[in-house]
Amino acid sequence: MDELTGFQPHEDDATKAYCTFCYPRGIGRKYIKNTSIRNHINSDRKHLAALSSQKDAAADRERRRAEQAIELQERENIRPLTIGETPLHLPPVHHSSATIETTEVPEGFWENADYDIAGPEIEMDEETRLQKDVEKLLNGVNDDLVPDALGMRESQESLESTLAEQEDERMLSDMMENAAIHDDVLNQVLHGESISNANPQWAPYNSKTMCILDILDNLPRLRISDTMMKLFIWALKECGVNDTPSFYALCKVQKDLRKKQGVPSMECKSGQGKIFFVNDIREIVKHDWANPAVRPHIQVYPEIPEDGIVREVWHAEKWRKDMDLDILSPMYDAQNGCHFYVFEIARLKDGQLVIPIRWIIAEHQVFADAFKVHLDSEMAIISHHGREWRTLMIPNLF
Repeated sequence: MDELTGFQPHEDDATKAYCTFCYPRGIGRKYIKNTSIRNHINSDRKHLAALSSQKDAAADRERRRAEQAIELQERENIRPLTIGETPLHLPPVHHSSATIETTEVPEGFWENADYDIAGPEIEMDEETRLQKDVEKLLNGVNDDLVPDALGMRESQESLESTLAEQEDERMLSDMMENAAIHDDVLNQVLHGESISNANPQWAPYNSKTMCILDILDNLPRLRISDTMMKLFIWALKECGVNDTPSFYALCKVQKDLRKKQGVPSMECKSGQGKIFFVNDIREIVKHDWANPAVRPHIQVYPEIPEDGIVREVWHAEKWRKDMDLDILSPMYDAQNGCHFYVFEIARLKDGQLVIPIRWIIAEHQVFADAFKVHLDSEMAIISHHGREWRTLMIPNLF
């Protein structure tokens, strides 16, 4: 019947079919009953959106074909330059009796010659020229060649393997759903919403089991599907593993962790109206400082190399003398509960008052460039101005 146009029947059940508009390659396809096809065509939002998208794509392809046809026609209509359409009346040339030497023009000279008979070029700014070049390239691009050029087109064997894996996963999911009807443990795994009591030793996870499951679910080169994760959780529950969470509980904790500990992507809009996303650099820096494996490698102070050879950016004199003091690290942690800040008065062990302005590293120890502070008869603070500071060892600070 006409309603089945655009629908692929099920291999084993003729009463079911899937929509080729919603699943053009059959990936992740869902079968519906033939009696529901009319309702699917008229009311399903995904179907209507797929039809609209295909119509837009077809209209775009037709537009490009029309533009290419017009461009090709314009190229064919370009008339070659002909010399001699208007007769030229030139005065006669009188040759002397001397022999005139002629040079034979090599074959292919005019084809290989670099000459321009199109007239003077129209001057244009660099941006306009680049835009025209890009438009020419885009007009000549074949959409079918782009995936091959970028190495993005899947081979037939890879595509068939992917489809077979998805089919197996769908069958496994259906089998688990059917078994859950008579298995309370499996039903709790698939549809349970209970969350076990949190164990503070495994924070931010609720238990050791949940921590391990989350690690398995986020292996970068071995992705685990939801169906396989549900099977893992069912196996753990059947083996009597304590504090095994339900699939819902695991997903809820993962969502909360991404919200609290993840790096959010911020939506931005360019000057040309293009939408793009960038990761929040503040969160990235915060995670680096909180990571005990990364923090020791972060250089926060200028350093004076022992041999005087500049190997890193913090060895250069810009960090040491020229950089704005408000940009450098403002604090030093004395590891004894005392924090010292630049531009604040500090007292040395000998009683001398100083004002640190910059923290530096020399000979694997932390020093400070500081101004001396003196008190006048009225106990007013007087400090040296200009660049009359001296370098002090941090251990001398209280």
